[in-house]
Parts: sequence; structure tokens; C-alpha cells
Amino acid sequence: MSNRKVEERVAEIIRQPVRVLNATVGKPYETRLDFDKLQWKDITACEFEGLETAGLHFDQATRQITGIPLQSGNLEFLFKFRVDGEPEDGQMNAKPIPMIINPDPKSLWKQIESDQNDPYYKKDELTVFAPLGDRHILASSKRGRSHANIGSFREDDVGFKELAGGWCIVVVADGAGSAKLSRKGSELACSTVIDHFIQPATAESMKEFDELLRLHLGNPGEETQKKLNHFVYNNLGKAAVAVHKKLQEFAGQADIAITPEHYTDIYIV
Repeated sequence: MSNRKVEERVAEIIRQPVRVLNATVGKPYETRLDFDKLQWKDITACEFEGLETAGLHFDQATRQITGIPLQSGNLEFLFKFRVDGEPEDGQMNAKPIPMIINPDPKSLWKQIESDQNDPYYKKDELTVFAPLGDRHILASSKRGRSHANIGSFREDDVGFKELAGGWCIVVVADGAGSAKLSRKGSELACSTVIDHFIQPATAESMKEFDELLRLHLGNPGEETQKKLNHFVYNNLGKAAVAVHKKLQEFAGQADIAITPEHYTDIYIV
């Protein structure tokens, strides 16, 4: 092959677009340069420069790039080669080959502790295992990754209480993330519902509920079912009203406006 043809061939290979498979930091990687498909049968020697710094290795025999990537980014590695007709002791040609190494998704999420000096600080995680009536309850609340990533607070809350007459109550409040102090709102929601049900008047009304339930179980009928539905609706409604008043009271003291989108979802069992 004449020198001019060799130079043209080298220039052709350098201009030729070549991309390799994307990699991910920390995950085993393997890809192969298919010389037949690339029409590189006239390459007589080759090597890569810079792969080792990224945790990768090129095997000349198998023409594979393998390893576990150490760094992420849009990187470029030099593919050095000689073609047929070039002297064996001559300087190798260099062709940049791009490779995208994606970051480990877990590394994108930070775990920043929330501000313990905040006046409405709430632990980032809460797990409680306690007796409740003749059983035990396991309650757990953990802030989401998006909150941990920016160091914001756990917004949800939970509460439970054994009531008179053998009844128990469990309350879960889903704090509205768009609200500035929803962590406090969810806490107030749970505590206020429990306070409502331990009030003497509410505790006394539960005796009526027990009697209605006894009658309905003994002789199921539409009338007792309506009374049971009315009782539940009425008492849960009063609990919700109590929560609303408590939130309004707190908002007034803290000089914060309550808007519909900031309401807390409350689940009572």
C-alpha cells in the first residue's frame, strides 16, 4: 500500500463515527469492538489510552472493554492503532472514542439531616412498637428521598390510643408537602383526633355505639345500620371539625394562612 493510501486510510478511520455502549458507575461493564462490522480488518495493532483511569481495561486479543467504571461523565478515550503498511516501530495513530458513563443512581440522592434547631423539628424517622388493647401495634414513619435530598422534614405523623370500653383508635395524617409547616399540621391532626375521642362526652357516646352495635349484630336491620352510619359519620365529622379549629388556631398564632391545598389527609381506624 502506498504511503498516500495509508494516510488516507488512517484519516478515514479517524473520521469514522464510533460509539460504544453506555456504562454505569459501579456496575460491571463489557462491550466489544467488532472489527469486521467496523471494517477494520486492516488494523494490525491497537490499544486504548486512558481506560485505566476510569476503571476499565481493553483486551487486544478479544477486543473487549471490561471493568467496573469508577467515574461518570461524557468521556473520551484514545484508540491507538496502526494499519497495514505502517512500520511496526512507528508512532501509533490516535482516534478519540466517546463513552458515556452514567452515575450510580443512588449517588444522586443525598441524605441530609433536617435542622434539629428548627422550632417545629420532627425526627426524620419514627418507629414505635407498643401494646394497644389486647394486641400490639407497629407504627413507622420515614421521610421520602426527595425530602432527604434537600434536608427537609418528615411531613407525616401517626398516633394511637386505647379508649374506654375496649375500643382503640389509630390515626395517620399525610402532611401536605406544599405547606410550609405540614409536619406540625399532621402532628396536630393526630393528637387532636385522639384528644377528641378521650373527652368524657365522646367516651360516654361510645356506650351508645356499643349498644347499637350489639343490637345490629343480634338482629341486623336497615334501621340499626342507618343509626350506626349516622353515629360514625357524626363522630368522625366532629373530630375533623376539631382538627380544623386546632389548625386554624395554630395558624393564627404562627401568622400563617391556611389554604385548601394545604389541608391534611387524615385516616382514622
